[in-house]
Amino acid sequence: MSYISVNKMAIRSILAFLTVFFICANIYAVEKSVLLTVKPVDDTFFDYTEQGADPSMKLNPDQRIVVGLINVPSFEIKNTANTALYDSEGRQIPITIDKSSFYSEFDDSTINSMRISFITDDRTIKKGPFRFEWGDNINSKNTVVDKIPVFTTSKDIYREFTWEEQPQKSDLANYSATLDIIVDDKADTYYLWYLLPMVLIFFMLIIRRLFPA
Repeated sequence: MSYISVNKMAIRSILAFLTVFFICANIYAVEKSVLLTVKPVDDTFFDYTEQGADPSMKLNPDQRIVVGLINVPSFEIKNTANTALYDSEGRQIPITIDKSSFYSEFDDSTINSMRISFITDDRTIKKGPFRFEWGDNINSKNTVVDKIPVFTTSKDIYREFTWEEQPQKSDLANYSATLDIIVDDKADTYYLWYLLPMVLIFFMLIIRRLFPA
């Protein structure tokens, strides 16, 4: 094998490595998600609530306020805009984020847990679970408040959610890479020198097997 041939093979190897690296980088950047299932509130939901009713609250009879805690083990964001909520039909729903509920596992600038709320209706709830997503490539106009209020005289309008992690879809299908295998019809016997160490080791193992010490 000539020196030029070695360089060509090295370049092809580097290009293949960069292609695989690009694919992995894109897969890592894809947002993560969980499904939120809405359910009636339990008895402890109103333990720490505001007395009275919210004077600014104007909801239709079939509308509900859903409140819950996002504390998924894999949840990690640096900006509250990096989150989004969608209903079962893929329509984005505005969310309100409780700043007082922020929790950082390592006391840094990341958020690993937070409480959110959103307004929906009974018809949308019955259609199926909501999908909560997060990732650096998400940029939503979410509302951040010091604390999400819950009022005791409006118990019938509140709901809560439970989250369920879903297996992440493989995004390899979204990317393709072609690795060309080039056959050199002018190859010479110098290629065999790469096989010599393996042949010698294999030969020594056979000798040791046939003629043990």
